[in-house]
Amino acid sequence: MIRTYSDNAVLAKVRALYGKRLTENDYTQLMGKKTVGEVAAYLKKETYYSELLQEVKEDLIHREQLENFVHRRTLNTYVRLMKYSSGESLFLTLYVMENEIDQILMAIRLLNSGSIDRYIITLPVYLARLMSFDLFAVAKIRTFDDLLAILEHSEYYHIIGKFRPASSAKLIDITLCETAMLEYYYRRALEISAAQYKGDTREDLESLFHFRASIHNISVIFRMRRYLNSKADMIRPRIVSVEGDRSSRLYEQMLEAPTLHDMQVVLESHRRLRRHSLNWEQDSLGAVSRVYAARRDVNRKLFRFSSKPAVVVICYMALLDIEVNNITNIIEGIRYGLPPAEIRSLLAI
Repeated sequence: MIRTYSDNAVLAKVRALYGKRLTENDYTQLMGKKTVGEVAAYLKKETYYSELLQEVKEDLIHREQLENFVHRRTLNTYVRLMKYSSGESLFLTLYVMENEIDQILMAIRLLNSGSIDRYIITLPVYLARLMSFDLFAVAKIRTFDDLLAILEHSEYYHIIGKFRPASSAKLIDITLCETAMLEYYYRRALEISAAQYKGDTREDLESLFHFRASIHNISVIFRMRRYLNSKADMIRPRIVSVEGDRSSRLYEQMLEAPTLHDMQVVLESHRRLRRHSLNWEQDSLGAVSRVYAARRDVNRKLFRFSSKPAVVVICYMALLDIEVNNITNIIEGIRYGLPPAEIRSLLAI
């Protein structure tokens, strides 16, 4: 847990880090760039990403390399904050789990698309020493069974092993794998919070985890209804179940709603989540960014007003994750030649 005598130190440190975040002007400048190299040059010369990018040749850097550099700064921040923790670090544990899940999902996605050879290009080498499985071995897999063999001594082996396809010709159900791994993630998050924190700190942390799971589930319901026309029985197994989640009744009401508009009405009638309602009826690109915008709003508010070090750190790391996602979306938008206005619709600024 956060050591009591370090409360003032950690609060000051995290708020100082937050003060260096990218500004509205930074995002405007980045969205106006024409190449990945120009984005790298701006981040290197004008922002607090400069320290990591000092040795980078912006005219030679590739998209995947720049994205890895940006993500690497998040790890560096976690390492800095670890000195304020004792016992099992909630911050580092969650960070590692998030990246483990991301890498497993990336591998499954590439297996399904028949392009697993591309995994080596995006492999985040800087994370290899933290993972509970061999990242470099993942780059050599050719089948889901190969992936399971690598995960054999990790928790994920049993979590996703039950979704092994009946034959190699069938696709892996990536959404069921994601749901199962996220349920494990939130279970561990709540367990560590309960073991290390008490009172308001524990309540605030649990509230943040429940909110994040709720926003994820709501977006899954909307996406599957809108893009796949999925029935309730197909969606239910893909809803992340988290102990203490107060939104279970809301999910059922949304699933029973006959149209997207009716689902929207149900969501907007929910007092706790009303202001974060995701309007999937109108703007599909904007709706994706609203998931991050909802997380931004909740974490930013709690970050500003909380005096609990653990809560402030968790909120800051969520906000940093959103910033990294924004940068990644800008890089992707430039890669595909999107105009700045369209790129902006992908961001949670």
